[in-house]
Amino acid sequence: MNADWLQQVFEKESQESAYRTGDFIFRLGDAPRYLYLVVSGEARAQRYSPDGAEIVMQRARTGELFAEAGMVAPRYSCEGYCTQPARILLIPFDKLRARIQSDGEFALRFSQFLTLSLRRQCARYERLRLKRASDRVLHYLNCELTGLAGADLELDIPLADWADDLGLEPETLYRTLAALEKQKLIRREARGRRIHLVGAGQACGT
Repeated sequence: MNADWLQQVFEKESQESAYRTGDFIFRLGDAPRYLYLVVSGEARAQRYSPDGAEIVMQRARTGELFAEAGMVAPRYSCEGYCTQPARILLIPFDKLRARIQSDGEFALRFSQFLTLSLRRQCARYERLRLKRASDRVLHYLNCELTGLAGADLELDIPLADWADDLGLEPETLYRTLAALEKQKLIRREARGRRIHLVGAGQACGT
């Protein structure tokens, strides 16, 4: 389920903003006003541990919701910023709540979309707990391909960014992809930008 329908529903009630790398979307302690939908680019939510270490709470890319917790939180307990140039749709929470209350069909569809978004975030954290690089790559492919055997993944981000998403060094990802291809578990085409998962996959969360 992509996010096009959500953009269409709130076409007249939302606004799209452009952000540069490093721009903040919201600050710690701000009162939430919008549901954010990443149209392009990437947004992250982070907070800091007592010793100053950065803790990434959420990462959202093209077509994904961002900072959904703002729907029920009086203040942000983290900071949201862009890691690359991004366009983000700002949907006012008051308009969203009104639509949910008045339109049962929309409420059902939005809850399904929200559930898929949260499941995707959970899968990312689950993936980072896997020790082997090959397991992380296959986990990613199974999740992003929704478990359909024979499906292709078209990479729309640089391999270095994908490596970061997997918690791997780029060199480790390159070696892992080569090894998986040698084992005939994947097949790469279009100069490595299209990855075909060989054999049956299992959808995340099922």
